[in-house]
Amino acid sequence: MRRGVFLLLFFSLVFPALFPQQLSLNLSGNANDGYVVSIQYGGNVITDTGVTGEFDMVVENADRSFTDTIHHWKAQHAEKNNDEIKLTGRYYLEEVMTWISVEVDYSLINDHAIKKEIRLEQSNIPLLFYQIENKLSPCHEPLSYWSFEYLDHQGGAIREIYPAAGFFLEDSLAVGLLTDAGYRNQWTRNIRKRPADQRTKNNGFEAVRTIADVNLYRIATPEERIRKENYVSLTFGECSDYNAGQIAGLNNTFLADAIPHNGGKTESIKVNDFQIITDKKQPGLHSGIKIPFTTADGYYTIRFNYRSAQPINLRLLKTRNNTGEIIGFHYKTGIPASSDEWLTFEESALLQGLEGRNAQLLIESTSDITIQNFEILRTLPERYPYHRMPIGEKQTKTLFIFAQEAGDIRDIRLACQTRLSEGTGFEGSEVEKILYSDFLMLTWISSAVDFSPHNVPSINYAPDMYNRDAFWSIVSVYDKELNEAVWKKWGGTQDERGAIGTIITPFMGSIEKKGNEATCEWIWWALINKRRFNTIPDAMRLKKALEFCITEFDPDSDGIVSSQFSLSQNDVVFYEDKKYGLAVNQGVYAVTLMAAKELGFEISREYIDKTVQEYRNYYDTEKGYFISDRDYPYVASFTDLMPEFVSWWLWDSPLLDADMVINTLNKFPVINDCAPVITHVTDTFFTMENKPFLPDMYWPDGQYYNGGSWMRNEICAYVAGMKHGWEPAGERIRKRMLAEINLKYDEPFSHEFIPMNLSQPGCWWPSARVFSWNVFALIALEVAGMREE
Repeated sequence: MRRGVFLLLFFSLVFPALFPQQLSLNLSGNANDGYVVSIQYGGNVITDTGVTGEFDMVVENADRSFTDTIHHWKAQHAEKNNDEIKLTGRYYLEEVMTWISVEVDYSLINDHAIKKEIRLEQSNIPLLFYQIENKLSPCHEPLSYWSFEYLDHQGGAIREIYPAAGFFLEDSLAVGLLTDAGYRNQWTRNIRKRPADQRTKNNGFEAVRTIADVNLYRIATPEERIRKENYVSLTFGECSDYNAGQIAGLNNTFLADAIPHNGGKTESIKVNDFQIITDKKQPGLHSGIKIPFTTADGYYTIRFNYRSAQPINLRLLKTRNNTGEIIGFHYKTGIPASSDEWLTFEESALLQGLEGRNAQLLIESTSDITIQNFEILRTLPERYPYHRMPIGEKQTKTLFIFAQEAGDIRDIRLACQTRLSEGTGFEGSEVEKILYSDFLMLTWISSAVDFSPHNVPSINYAPDMYNRDAFWSIVSVYDKELNEAVWKKWGGTQDERGAIGTIITPFMGSIEKKGNEATCEWIWWALINKRRFNTIPDAMRLKKALEFCITEFDPDSDGIVSSQFSLSQNDVVFYEDKKYGLAVNQGVYAVTLMAAKELGFEISREYIDKTVQEYRNYYDTEKGYFISDRDYPYVASFTDLMPEFVSWWLWDSPLLDADMVINTLNKFPVINDCAPVITHVTDTFFTMENKPFLPDMYWPDGQYYNGGSWMRNEICAYVAGMKHGWEPAGERIRKRMLAEINLKYDEPFSHEFIPMNLSQPGCWWPSARVFSWNVFALIALEVAGMREE
């Protein structure tokens, strides 16, 4: 086989015209030794399964008394048909007396992408647990390895904003390994949970003790590369149990050159008592201690006693390219403190992506801190397979391999997203593919014991599934099983009043069930599922939900809505006493009644018309725009046109007149092809004195809700304008879509928001990268007649 590879390489170099720059599949081997699939690009072999086989698999029976490992599986039968290869075979588990039937299909998607499907089935035992690893190994030592965030990844497990990995071969040829969505391939990125008492403890997330898919993606470490073990891998179905794990010894370089420590190899490192003094010359600035250490990825517990007059903060930073990136203990701020009483801090975190680099633990405060009994412990987990293989039920894992030229991180990120969408069969423009793939990579399963779908807004918001984000994301795809499953899951959160929950968070309960738009959108969702899939909704739960909306928002049935919250994404306002005067609330309630009526509930047309008229009354003919909040008559917001868009989407009819929509849209400034989701109609951005937010909330100009550009709402508002004949609509939509992936060169992906004032330092928030709900732009484009499919 190696002679054949040499000949292919020779002819591709001498006669390049015979080998265009595209992927192709080749089959070799025999039934006795197993068949080998090689993937070529431009006639050159870039990877094959000669050494790795098609996969490695670990199998356990239901009581976990038996374990078998299948190494480097190769097929006993194979056939090649044009651009497809089909491999088949069986493996016998002697101790539990069952066969596993295996099918592996390769298919060429296009010149740059290949789809690989692995199907497993067993027919003799009620249940097996399994995990399966697929390695992609280069044909020779690669120039470097890459991940979605780094062009020169140094190896280890990866948990980044978008799961992908690969390597560079000669001539900037990038080869990548991608996975189908987590809810289909049964993986999750959840590694943390909300604290035990969310009402009194608000110090960030806590680590999960049983974590699924720690090694979902791995890149060969430097030690493995020295041994010529070059690969990137995807592992599905591995659970790491830190409850059953062992405390590991840490060597004496762990805190080298930082603070005194015990010598030798111990279970933990104990630090002598020490004191950190605030720099009196810079009052108000955080000061504290930086503890540098170099160690491997793992599960770490930090504990110490402390005294401080002011709350303390704790962060773990990885140093890369002279900058600090938070990789552990997110949102550990404002931790309660006392100047008299010794308090104890103890938290754990899974640290991934250290790459063997230096890290720093920061403990900060605005006052003197005294710390004693400081320890860091590492726990090694017990690992076992958690994916289920019930008798007679076929299990499928889908992954994708791509190859193309890539000169920088933008090229890598574009390839990861567009090739994934193409592999799944999605068709559309480049930006549409990006929005769709970002949604896929943020829709997982919940945990190793809960395979129900779980959609998070972004890796930053994980592990929480938010009602509004899940609604706008999942209704964007015509996936019956997914829509029905998540709608039902949200229905299960309904309380005795009929309210639908705001958040579903794995491993813990959520206390957020309140009078926001969650229950309204759940009613809309029932109508959408009924229309698309002929789904029969749960009538009793719907009845309770409708009764809650009426009681909560219009108890006197006069058609005028009041609420403690904005019925929109604008969750930075709250009213202790229910407030009238929010335009979006009136429109959302009207749409909810319209949806409920179509679902069969008795609601008078007169009452619906009254609520619609009250929505229309927010247009001020003298000012010439929709008043978002009557207490702040200088505020206009795209959110207020969201109900108008929904009416066009669901009923192809308006609630508002053309001049109401068009004149309002003309009030929004456009900067870099983007417009603010909420704006001061004369000043664009808000000051501390005129902001329409909660008293303790404010952001610099052009950031977040102080004039940040949120694509989903902006596109929907433009489509509403298009339906009313607003001439700039088409161009605005196209330019805003492209700005999402082009305004910041190295961030060609979906964002939570785009900053409107690029002169502000730090305006591009790392936490806003790769966002799910902008995929709803696909529906908006359908309503506008602009989808490219």
